[in-house]
Amino acid sequence: MTIIETRGVKHQIRFEVDHINLQPRITQDTAPSSVRVGTKITIKWPPKSISPWAAHDLKVFAESYTWFNPHLTLRGVWNGEEFINVKATNPNWEKWRPRNPTSPHWYNESRLQRYLAAHVSRDRELERHRTVREFIGEFRGLSGTAVQREILEEVGCSYQSLAQFFGVEKVNREGIAKLLASMRKHSKPVAPKHLGLIGAEHFKQRFLEAGGNAETFKYQRRKGTTEEGIPYVVEFAFGLHQHGLTQETRVSRKIVTGANWSVGINDPFRSFGSTGEGLENTLAQVRANASQPVICALHLASAYIQYADRGKSSIILTDDAVQPDDDE
Repeated sequence: MTIIETRGVKHQIRFEVDHINLQPRITQDTAPSSVRVGTKITIKWPPKSISPWAAHDLKVFAESYTWFNPHLTLRGVWNGEEFINVKATNPNWEKWRPRNPTSPHWYNESRLQRYLAAHVSRDRELERHRTVREFIGEFRGLSGTAVQREILEEVGCSYQSLAQFFGVEKVNREGIAKLLASMRKHSKPVAPKHLGLIGAEHFKQRFLEAGGNAETFKYQRRKGTTEEGIPYVVEFAFGLHQHGLTQETRVSRKIVTGANWSVGINDPFRSFGSTGEGLENTLAQVRANASQPVICALHLASAYIQYADRGKSSIILTDDAVQPDDDE
C-alpha cells in the first residue's frame, strides 16, 4: 500500500491483482492528514517481500531526485532508520510545471490533432461543451480576447464548439493545420532558459555531498531548439570521488541520469543521434567505466521528449538542434 499525504489529505492507494481476470486492481481511499506543507509518501511492503538489493536501489532512486530539483528538501526513513536528509539548495527555484500553459510552437499538426482529440474525448465524458476560443485561451500568449478573435477569424471557426471543429464524421485536418499556423503566428516561442536551469552551484553541492573532490568538478550546459522549434536544456556535471585521489579506499562509479526533473530507472541516454553511441560508450572512451571512482550527472529538460519504448526507459535523441548564445 502506498500512502500520499499533502495539503491536509491522506490518499491511501492499494495495488492488488485480480487473479480471475489477471488484471491489476487499484483502489484509493482518502482521509484527513496533518501534513499541510510539502508531501509525505509512505510505502508499506509485505514482510520479507523485498530483497536488500532492492531496498538499496530504492534508496538510491529517492536520493537521485535531489540532484535535479534544487527546491527539494527530502528526508527518507527505511524501517525506522533515516537514510537521507537533504536540504534544498534553492527553495524558490522555478521550473516549467504541468500547470503552466503549453505553447503552440511545441506541436506539429499530428500532435495537435491528438491533443484536440484528447480534449474532445474528455469533454464528452464530462458532458462539457468547450468552444474553440476556450481551447485557444489555454495556450501561452493567447489568453487575450483580441488575439483569440483574430485567430478565430483567420481560421474561420468563430462561435464553433471544439467538437464540431475537430470533426464529427472525419477529422478536420485542414482546419487543424490552419489553427496551428495561426496560433504560432500570434505567439512567441518559449526560450530554453524558461524551462528551468538547475545550475552549476546546485550540482556542485550534490557532488560534494556524494564525496566528490571540489578541484575536479566540471559543469557544462547546452541549450537551444530543435528544427521543430522544441526548446531544450542539457546539463552535465562530472568529477572524481575524493577517494579516487588516494589508494586507501576503492569506490565505484556513480551516475545520475534523468529527464524533465525525474530520475530514470535505467540510463535513458543509450544513443546520441547519428553516432549511435550513448552515455556508457562516451564515458568508456574517457576511461570512466564502472570501476572508476567518478561521479557524473546528466539531465535533459525539453518541452517534448520522444521515447523509444512504452516504459520510457530510452530517449530518442537527434542531431537537428541549434545552440544559441547563452544569454538568449
